[in-house]
This record gives sequence, C-alpha cells and structure tokens, in this order.
Amino acid sequence: MDFSARILDLVRASADNVVKGSSVVDVSRELYTWIVRERIPESAFNYCAELVTCVTHPNEYGLQLRDNLAKPTSKTTKISGLNINLAGSVGRLMSFDIDYCYMVTTVAVVMEFHDMAFASTVLCNMALDKGGHDGGVVYPYDIRRTRIKPVITKIVDSIALNVVNCGHTLQALPDELQGLCIHVTDPETFAAVIMAVQRATENIVLLCDVLYGDVIAWLIAHFMGIIEISIAGKRTFEKRCGSREVRATVVVVHRCSTRVDGHPNLGETAFLELSTNTSGVKKTVLQAGPSWRSGPTPTARMALYDTSNISKRRPTRSLRNEELHTFLTPSEISDIQLNAQAVLDWLLNLHIKPENRTVAVGFGINLSSNQGSLPNIGSLLSNWPGLLHKNFGGPLRSLVIFTPPTETSREKHANRGKHGSKVAWADILECFPTIRTLLDNIRPRCRCNSCQNETPVDYNYRQPGCLPAMALTVLLTLLSHAITDGFGAVDVSGICQSKIELPSLAMQKVLSELIFDKRVLWRTWFSIAALNVLGCSLGDSLEAPDHEVEEGASEPVAVQYGSLVIVAKWVDLTVEQHFQGCFGFHCTEGSLVEVGDEYAVVYSEKSMQPPEALGDTSWTFSSSNDYESPSGDSNDIIDAWEAKSNSGETSMANICVNTAIIGAGSPYRLLTMIKSDGYLRIVDPSEILAALSKSETFQSGHGGSHPVDACLDRKYISFWTFDELLGAWDNSNYTYDRNTQAVVPLNMATAIIIGGPVVDNLPMYYVTTNIETYLELNVAMALSPFDGCLIKRRDDCLPCAIARLKDLQEVCWSNGPRILICDKGIRPLGLIAN
Repeated sequence: MDFSARILDLVRASADNVVKGSSVVDVSRELYTWIVRERIPESAFNYCAELVTCVTHPNEYGLQLRDNLAKPTSKTTKISGLNINLAGSVGRLMSFDIDYCYMVTTVAVVMEFHDMAFASTVLCNMALDKGGHDGGVVYPYDIRRTRIKPVITKIVDSIALNVVNCGHTLQALPDELQGLCIHVTDPETFAAVIMAVQRATENIVLLCDVLYGDVIAWLIAHFMGIIEISIAGKRTFEKRCGSREVRATVVVVHRCSTRVDGHPNLGETAFLELSTNTSGVKKTVLQAGPSWRSGPTPTARMALYDTSNISKRRPTRSLRNEELHTFLTPSEISDIQLNAQAVLDWLLNLHIKPENRTVAVGFGINLSSNQGSLPNIGSLLSNWPGLLHKNFGGPLRSLVIFTPPTETSREKHANRGKHGSKVAWADILECFPTIRTLLDNIRPRCRCNSCQNETPVDYNYRQPGCLPAMALTVLLTLLSHAITDGFGAVDVSGICQSKIELPSLAMQKVLSELIFDKRVLWRTWFSIAALNVLGCSLGDSLEAPDHEVEEGASEPVAVQYGSLVIVAKWVDLTVEQHFQGCFGFHCTEGSLVEVGDEYAVVYSEKSMQPPEALGDTSWTFSSSNDYESPSGDSNDIIDAWEAKSNSGETSMANICVNTAIIGAGSPYRLLTMIKSDGYLRIVDPSEILAALSKSETFQSGHGGSHPVDACLDRKYISFWTFDELLGAWDNSNYTYDRNTQAVVPLNMATAIIIGGPVVDNLPMYYVTTNIETYLELNVAMALSPFDGCLIKRRDDCLPCAIARLKDLQEVCWSNGPRILICDKGIRPLGLIAN
C-alpha cells in the first residue's frame, strides 16, 4: 500500500469523529502537515505502518478513550479573544482507525506507570514479537527496529501530547486494587506478556510474584474475555471485558501493601509465568524475570501537590531494612510540606508596589514587610493556592522563615548579573533558615559522598539519590505547584513531573528575583505555570528576550504544547480587567489558529508609535494668553467637557479590535490591532498590567456641582476623545538604559513640572470623554503616557475628580502630567488604591 493510500485510510476512519463537521480535506491536511513537520520519509512511514497494523485491538472499555475524543462539537472557539482550532492531531486520528487504535490505548495505559520512551520500546517490541518466550524473554537484534523506532517514537510523542497530556486516559487500576503496592515490569517483559495473551485462544493463567500494575491495566483495556485476579489466595477482582468466553486468571503470590515495612513476604527473585489451559492440560508459553521490580513513575496528568514521583521512588530489588536510607521518611516528608507552607505564606504576604517600566513587566516588592492589607503577591494570583489549606500534621517548629541576604551575597549576585550566570542555591538558602534546618536534619541519614564526607552539598549540581537534594526538590516542587494553582490550574502534567529538576530550576529563578532583584516578573511566574500545566521543558524560551535581537517583542502571552493551550487572562481587551488576580491564565484543549508547531510561545507585539505628536487638543483650558483662564466655576469645565463629548465622538460601531498571530516558528507574535474612525494602531495588552497597578477608581458620592479648586486655573486641562488618544497617546517613547536595566523616557524634562509652570506646553491634566466600553477603557489605560490613571465613575463629580489628580504624586506617581479617564457607561473596575 502506498503513502497516499495509508493517509486516505486514516482520514476516512477519523474525519467524521475528530471534529463533527470537519472535512476530509481538513483532516488529511492535518496528517500531511505532521508528516512534513516531523520530517518522516514516505518510505519509513509506509514500512512502519505495515508492521504495526492490527497487532492487537482494545476491548469495549479501551474504546471509551476514543469515545471521549469524539465528544467536541464545535470546530472553532475563542480563549482570551484568540481563536482556537479544535481539529485533531495524528495521535487523535489514530484512535479512530481500527487498525491503529491499539497504539493510542497502549500508550495511555503505559503512561499511567511509565514514560514515553518506555511506550516507544513496547510498541516496537510488539511489532517485532515472534513469540517463543517459554524459555525466557529475549528480543534479539533486528535491523527492522532501526527503521521503525524513529517513526514510532514520533507517533508516541503525538499521542502523549495530544491525547494523554490533555487528560484523555484510562483508569490505571480498578478500585478493588487500590491501596495495594503496585509494581511494574520492564518494556521487554511487558511486550512479551501482552503479545502472548493476544495470541492465546484458550484460557490463560498468569502467575506472578507481585502485582504488576502495568500488565493488569493493559489486560483490562484489551483482553476480550473475563479477567479474574487473586492475591495471596484471595479472589480480589473479576470483570467481563469482552464478548468472548475465554478467561484470564491472574494469580499474585505475594500481597504487599506498604513500602516501609520492607515487603516482608517478598521473594528474592522476580518472576512472571504465562500458561494456557486446554481441557485441563497446562502449557507454559512464557517465563520471565522482570529486570526490575520498581514502583510506577507515571507521566499522565497528576493532581496538584503530588510529589510521589520524587519522594517515594522504590528500589530495584526487594527492600531490606538497611536500604531504608534511600527514601524520605513520612516524618521528613511532613516537615518538608510544613516548610513549603511556611515559605509560601511568607511569599504571598510580601507587599508589592508599582515600579517604572523595565524590560519585563513586573512589580517591586518590600522584603521587610509581609503583613497587613493588600496589595501583596497573593493579590496578584487568580486563585488562592490550596497548599495553605492542607493539614500536614502540625505547626512548623522553626519560626524564622527569612533573613535578608548579606552584603557578600549581594556583591556575588551583582557580579553574576554582569556575566549572565544564575544565583547559586547556597546564596538563596542562606536567606531561609527554616529550609537550612530541614536539610541539616536530613543530611546525617544520607549516604552520598558529599553528606558522608560532610562536605558542602552543591544543590546546583545535586546528585540523584542525595536525601537533602531530594528534600529540596520536593519542597520546590510544592512551591511551583502552588504558583501554578494560583494561576488557575486544576492539575499538572506528568510529563514534566518525570523530569524532577525542571520545577526546581524554575523556582530558583523566582526566588533569586525576589531576594536579590526585589521583583515579581510576569514572564518568570507564567513560565512556571506553563511548565507544570503543559509539561513542556521551557528552557530559555520564556527568558527575557535580547533587547536588540527580539526587537518588538514584549511579554509572553500564550504557550501551546500539543493540544493544550494556555493564554494570559488579560489578553482580551474587550472584557473587564482587574489588578487583583491578573496573574492567571485560561487553559483549553485545541491549538492556536495560525500556529503550526506542536510547541510554540507567543509574545505580544509592542505598541505601535503614535502617528500624532502628544500635545494640546482644540478643547484645552490653560493660563496662557491664547485662552481665557477659567473663573473657577465648575460649570466652565463641565460645559467644556460636555461640549467635547458631543463634538463628533467616534461611534462605537467604528471601534473594533482584531488579533493575529504571525511568525514562522517560536516565538510567535500576537498583534492586537485597534481601529477607530481615524486611526489603526497595534496595542500591547501587557501594558494593562502596569496600568492596573498604578490606577485607582475615584468615587465622590455626588454629582458634578462642586467648584473647581483655584489652583487648577494655572494648569492645562486637556480633553480627549477615544479617537484622539488612539492617535496620540503613547507610553513606549522610552530608551533602554543598559546600566540600570530600566526603560526611561527619552525626554524626561518635558514631562516634569518645575515650580509650577508647564514645560514645553505639555498639559498637566489629560481628561477623556465618552469612554463607554471596556475596550476603550483598557486601550486608554494601556496607552496612558504618564504612569497611571484615575478612573471616574459615570455619576461622580468631574471637578472633584480633577482636583484629586494633584494629590496622586504623593501616592505613587511622578510629579508630572496625569490622566483622568471618565467612564460614561460601564461599571467601575475593581482597581486598588495605592
């Protein structure tokens, strides 16, 4: 069968199931795009497809996975204003083809216990298996493996990322087997057993020393008859899994329910034997001794705060009392959890403060104060992390959570910054006495070289098996899950949890920025959430882009990995935005329209330079000779504002926003284009974060009848329609200072009031008119050129709001021009008062 025919078979099998109403052309394009993107030769694809066709089939229970994948009814949707395509991937397509669907169900089962590499080896073994394992399991060298392994590996990756990592999986084991100690086999034994079961036409008996959960889970999803399981002589489970009358009896010799007790009934030799029973005649068809008897290390999606992959790794042979040092004890794990709670509580209560724009959007923090009311780091998060609500057995014994870094550490950090190196863990842990005490208490029980020789442990290059390093990894993983929980996640990907060093490295950057830079950066915290939710190894993908190389890039706003997408919640400028909870995302299943890669990072494009110069409009009060100074009567300002409001304001029918993702590889760029009657500009949505932190809502409680403060008649008051501000307002007229790593105004002097007079005829007060929608309000805030806004509600006093502007420099803003945004129709935002 040629290449085109194989593609057509897959397309026909899946076109009507992956997405209701999708065309054959759409699905075939998806498959062909994948083959081209992965650079799979046609000959290799054909050869592999021939070998893996109809190796086995799932039963009715296994086919439930396919039914779940067929549920989406809408082809395209939106998330945070971005279009999402729900078309299937190759991993999904194969689940609808009867010849290949077993690959999807097998990978789903395997990832409940193993990683993707294990699944690739198993599928290769299944395709090449010839039987003959009655004397032991051996897969001799076969040149065909060299041809099919690369293709199968890419297929497994697609299934893992687009099916399993999206939460479409099968229950690992039935409830009757929960609570038992689960062991797993090696890939050779696993493949040999399931292929022997597949070939058997009579009743089979599977005799094994312990409960091998991966084999049992595969049988439940693929065996076409009755499965019966007995453990240590007791019938534990029975289920009909198919229409055939054949029976598979699994006899488990030893019942072990705990790791700490040392598996007292466990034998020295692992064994697994499969035999058939025909009319009372037993025939052995397989004998195996699994090369390890370890516990599962799942890579399917996991619950938040599940660190069992790190803290409860099982040994390769039966556990003896003298080997207990290889694990963290329950009391040690409890201490780790309590320390994680204490550090998280300290972190979330750190006060934050607005700061001048820098290369990355973020907030300053005050390390000397972490008590009191908002705003604090916790107020930034979309959800309150559930880690603080968990009961881990008692209060933390140590009360000293944090001490400021020493001058030596600060100097070392400054020197590292010049060379671009990371902060050492020793310098970070120096600031957390409670964590140091925890690790010091665990260290005497560790037998690694560093701990036995009492030499300092280098946590930057921690050795696997070192108990203090394992404890630190568990603690940092809990903290990274708490941040992910705060962003709105409901679970985490098991793919990254199998790479236990990744959350630790991510938290190292968070803590170093907190301690030494005194900053909370959106991109750093967003990268941790993306790592845990999507499972992608981000590396430097979300690091600050080079100021010259990545010209035009602003902040990461979306990440796609497989068929999962997360998008920052503030990307959609048409909805109400809040400062409180701005660190959050929306997560959905699908792929971003116009993004063809399985892994992609999308940055927002910086705001476009305005076509007009910032200056007076035709409706301006001033004390210059060109204008009559206002008398101080509130009606002067109110009449002028109302006249401006009614002087041909742009119709909302002509104000719209369009988004587009451009680029040919990561990082992609998000263009957010705002159009009015007279202008079309690109606006950076990330600017809304800084604007929200430096804005407040004004409430006078009465109408606009109070007189204007006398001091106002010596300052300009400039009125702006939305069309005018879209054409002239700009907050990006800044230059990059390499010494301070800050972005400062190009002409700082023109924005400063010296002794009262206005410099270069810049108005002192900028007042908008007819802001009627969230789109207008968000755009005005994002473009506000003078470091913050005051937002007046619809029915509040305009003169009082203008009078309030002169007090704002005492709060957080510079002694320069200020913005008043007048809300004429929408309800007030939930902004903080700084």
